[in-house]
Amino acid sequence: MSRHAHLHNKIASLRSQGLTYGEINYALGTSIPSSSLSYICRGVTLSKEQQSQLKVKANERLQKARILAVIANRNIFVKRVAGYRQANLKLAEKFKSRDIKLIALAMLYLGEGSKWKSYRGLALGSTDPRIILMYIRMLGQCYEVLPENMRACVQHRADQNPVELTTYWAKLTGIPKDRFYPCYVDKRTIGKPTTKPNYKGVCKISCPGTHIQLELEQIAVIISEALGI
Repeated sequence: MSRHAHLHNKIASLRSQGLTYGEINYALGTSIPSSSLSYICRGVTLSKEQQSQLKVKANERLQKARILAVIANRNIFVKRVAGYRQANLKLAEKFKSRDIKLIALAMLYLGEGSKWKSYRGLALGSTDPRIILMYIRMLGQCYEVLPENMRACVQHRADQNPVELTTYWAKLTGIPKDRFYPCYVDKRTIGKPTTKPNYKGVCKISCPGTHIQLELEQIAVIISEALGI
């Protein structure tokens, strides 16, 4: 019997014992492609129990492969984000300029703030603590508007505790609790439980400053004109 035929017989014998193609390669110290092993084992008959065990092993391999793929993709994502951060760290130095802060504040207010035609003064609301803090900090650094001169109101879901939410936003923003208006319940949420444990409602910050509101609006207009809009 040739060496080639002897190898084929070993492969078929191992397969008849219910081994996977990977296990066969490991046992023989080979790296034969699965397609070739499948062809060699085409005449091998497996019992129902062996077929069932092979399916279990195949599912286990698939699960492991999926986990490894998730980890690999996560690592790629983390490295990519780190690269973006490193490439843009220089912007922090530029952000010390009041002009740059004004542009950022104008863009933030354009997206999240109340507009002059419907509201006189400054008012901006968000569920995102970072947006609220960026707004307060830039407003203070550009116009010297302090948190103690601001007012706030929290709109929350029906099953949330208004006292806890007021305490949370007061601590975060530095706005005194007695500067908070009574909380407002979103009636659309009555009977619907909150599913996001970190959701703290919408915090709306307001204060006098129609002149600031108008200036921020004009900055946004200037930028849009510069973009040809």
